[in-house]
Amino acid sequence: PITLGRVEKDVKQKITITFNGKSEFALDDMNIFYYNFENYAKQVNNMRKGVVEDSIRIENNRLECKVKMDEARILCMAAPYCQGWSAMIDGKKVDICKINSMYMGIEVPAGEHNIEFKYVTPGIRLGGFVSICTLIVLCVWTVKKRNTQI
Repeated sequence: PITLGRVEKDVKQKITITFNGKSEFALDDMNIFYYNFENYAKQVNNMRKGVVEDSIRIENNRLECKVKMDEARILCMAAPYCQGWSAMIDGKKVDICKINSMYMGIEVPAGEHNIEFKYVTPGIRLGGFVSICTLIVLCVWTVKKRNTQI
């Protein structure tokens, strides 16, 4: 997605898009969307409904907050959707969905809930396990080599 800025009503805007490298694109491959910002502030305030502002805690690779929803809603976190993130509602793991082709979101039922997002680098547990196994093998090999030289 490319944001082209704000244009007043009934004003035509010329747009030039330049691509680096060789590529072929057809107009059928492109989509243009218009969003009416007249009610933007109201919509943003509506999206904030339910999140208890002073409950938000961010620590290292973790975000926690409390919500109070009058109805089931989707909570969108403005962080890129990627592997490694997990989410929990009241201590129960829930699926994370991709919102607006790039952000993370979870379905939150009506009521009061504790929400937690946690990030663990993909592969770090396997990498740690392999490193510890390698260290053990090297220690055993070193001890055996010393014993055979004596």
